[in-house]
Amino acid sequence: MSTIRRRLTARLRAVVLALGVGALLTTVPTAARADLAGDVGPMHDPTIARSGDCYYVVSSLDGFPIRRSCTGLDGPWSVIGKVFPDGSPSWLKSYLNTTDPKFEWAPSIDQVNGVWRVYYAGTTYGSQTSAIGLATATNIEGPWTDQGEVLRSRARMAYNAIDPDTAWTVVNGKRVTPYLVWGSWWTGLYIRQLGTDGKFAPNTPEVHIASRPNGAIEAASIVHRDGYYHLFASFDICCKGANSSYRVMYGRSRSITGPYLDRNGVDMLDGGGTQLIASYGNVRGPGHQDVFDDNGTFRIVHHYYDSTRDTGPFDAHMQIRDLAWTSDGWPQLLGPSTELGGTGKAIVNQHSRLCLDDWEWNTTPGATVRMYTCNGSNAQQWHVSNPGASNNGYATIVNRHSGLCLDNWEGDTTPGAPVAQYTCNRLHTQDHRLEDVGDGWFRIRNRHNNLCLDNWEWNTSPGAEVRWHTCNDHAVQRWRIS
Repeated sequence: MSTIRRRLTARLRAVVLALGVGALLTTVPTAARADLAGDVGPMHDPTIARSGDCYYVVSSLDGFPIRRSCTGLDGPWSVIGKVFPDGSPSWLKSYLNTTDPKFEWAPSIDQVNGVWRVYYAGTTYGSQTSAIGLATATNIEGPWTDQGEVLRSRARMAYNAIDPDTAWTVVNGKRVTPYLVWGSWWTGLYIRQLGTDGKFAPNTPEVHIASRPNGAIEAASIVHRDGYYHLFASFDICCKGANSSYRVMYGRSRSITGPYLDRNGVDMLDGGGTQLIASYGNVRGPGHQDVFDDNGTFRIVHHYYDSTRDTGPFDAHMQIRDLAWTSDGWPQLLGPSTELGGTGKAIVNQHSRLCLDDWEWNTTPGATVRMYTCNGSNAQQWHVSNPGASNNGYATIVNRHSGLCLDNWEGDTTPGAPVAQYTCNRLHTQDHRLEDVGDGWFRIRNRHNNLCLDNWEWNTSPGAEVRWHTCNDHAVQRWRIS
């Protein structure tokens, strides 16, 4: 074993014993897509499934359009039909007393014993006059047959009967019993067991699983992984164009019927929830998510508004992201976001205008740090601790994706010393002083080597190296943290 490897192994063992490994990511899918090709909007409330080599997305409004991509999740996507090409069923129109297709909402697609099911909803916007129905098909591309009403709500009931989604109990890795989860605003989210016909099983209870006493909650999606059921829900306000405040929150439970607790142990029935994604950059109101297991890789599809383009309430577009999981079983979002349930910041070099980056999405202690075109991904999100008196004015800088700390690698004190990421250990090699040089720019000086983070060789190309170098007042050592 080499000297470097012996040092790395010894340091890692000591830190793991002292701090635990709960924060380290152990499952990191490779894809992190956001910009999709083809017809990905306007569309609302996407739900996704896979059949053979093709992916299918069903969305709200106008008969529930069906989009298909047979060349991967990146697309191109195209509309190939509708669940109801002639409009929603007459029973739904009659109950809602409307023919406006903009009241067809929030489908959910799944396959059960070779039969495709789409649960769908209709509502008069902002009221509890709502209903959930079921359509089935043997071919995901149709034709679809309506199976009628599953659930309805009216004024003064506890819940609103929209936003259905199928969830399953899982035993020994196999799906066993289907449930329907639903709800929007009012008292929140509910779940009930389904029977073989896709309607509710007789003599089974409705279970209340999530609520927000002082805010909106809707759009539940539940998946099972490693002994936990993970509930994802959308908080706050949808459908206001660029003013939408939608965001995705989550909790988990050992039982499909709860209680669902967030990462702080707060029950989602009491308003709990840990944030997965919220608005960032020109992306506004990401939400109404569907999380699905794609042969072992968990993915999330959701809609969002682009503030430079989408002004109307029905102008949303689709994004698809992959999820990673921490070693203690919590989800993390891959893909461009600056609002991932924490205080991640981009660190931008004044000279190159590139962002400090967990190069190649590496989660191994010793992972390389370089600069790359700023993209808002987890690999470019850094937690900068409060450099207060408790640590003599020094901060630690932790990468959002890797969970590792910015480090004076091998304790090298020579100008040109390498910069890397390492398991956080509270040593001086991971302490950094942020020196204000004016106009919002800072030098980042390492406590151990007294050198500053440097855009090595004044490189402006994506992938440019960073090293520790003798501190100076040049633009290559000026960084903006925002």
